[in-house]
Amino acid sequence: MAMLSYDEAIHIANVQYTLVKSQNIVPFLDMALRFPEYAKENICLLMVQDPEEVTEFRTQREWLECGTHLLPDVRPITLALFKSQSILYVFDVSQTDQQRSLLPPNAEKAYHALIQTLGQEPVELEESKNRVAYYDLTEKQWYVNLKSNHNARFRSIAAILVSKLLEKETGIDAIVTTDMVVYMLCKKYGISPEGINLKAMQDSLRRITDTAIADNSIRMAMHCMTIHPLRDLDAYYQGQIKQLEMERKQQAEQEALQAEQQKQAEEKRIQEIAEKRAAVLAEEMVKEKLQAYSPFLKRNLSGSTGNEVAHHEEAQTAKTALAANRFVRTWLDSDFSVFRFYIAILARQCLSVFCCFDKTASRQFALHIFRQDIKNDVGFGTDSCHRSRFVQML
Repeated sequence: MAMLSYDEAIHIANVQYTLVKSQNIVPFLDMALRFPEYAKENICLLMVQDPEEVTEFRTQREWLECGTHLLPDVRPITLALFKSQSILYVFDVSQTDQQRSLLPPNAEKAYHALIQTLGQEPVELEESKNRVAYYDLTEKQWYVNLKSNHNARFRSIAAILVSKLLEKETGIDAIVTTDMVVYMLCKKYGISPEGINLKAMQDSLRRITDTAIADNSIRMAMHCMTIHPLRDLDAYYQGQIKQLEMERKQQAEQEALQAEQQKQAEEKRIQEIAEKRAAVLAEEMVKEKLQAYSPFLKRNLSGSTGNEVAHHEEAQTAKTALAANRFVRTWLDSDFSVFRFYIAILARQCLSVFCCFDKTASRQFALHIFRQDIKNDVGFGTDSCHRSRFVQML
């Protein structure tokens, strides 16, 4: 293929994708099972450039970093980079001096790897009535007709496993998606696809009138090849058990971290809601308190001035106001509660609103209310520690 621009590559990919959806999806699936994590456009580009040979590709620089050199006169494979809307040129391992290391397909080995993926030995299925395998939801047990061959067992178990994997998915055709995944698994592990009706699969895909559902079904089929349990199947088949265990450990740690972050976010959300409610309740408590002490206010604000207050009382009220401010700041830095909002709002009301009339009288008013609250345990409840803490401040 000649050097392409990004737009040209995308156009060719889209044309090819339309053809495979309507005429023959199998070549697309044959390529997708090798690179299931790639976008459908790049799968199509690989199809039209090197449908048979490509198995592992890298850029020229990446091959050189591995100590591998390109063969003479090889043509690069064009891929599309969607984020940067640019082209990436890569070379397959068949275009280098490196030897391929592909394991030959082995149906029996694939079947036993699949059983390892299930995590349990299946119970022998008696009187199968043409059933090769099934899963009992009540017993949570797999049943398999052990008289059948490995190909049949693999296909049947894989179909049930994929169906379970897709049962909560929406926006797809689950039957078509299951057939595509099972076909890719059979093709990948050398299982005979004789039990899969490829013509019926293509006809079903063609009959999907909603383009989005058809595209989502294909995309989901590719995605299934990259996630648990099918990813585990590949690890067992390749003998990469230690790597699989390491991946599981990393995944568990990541899930635990995400769970902790979600927990903290939820606690923060609940705290914000509680603080808003506490603030509203505190405002109401302050209003009731001010109304209850309105006679005291009128008497002090109308009949006295700062000059009539004794010196020791001025010192005491100033000390109380300072202690109140310090106490409010301390509570604002600690756990939220209705009480701390109550204290903050009450102090603000007493020491700012009424100060415009008589600063000393308003301080006396605040001191009087605080002392009454301490005496009556208002706001402190049964927490003697907080009560004694405030008494010491006074």
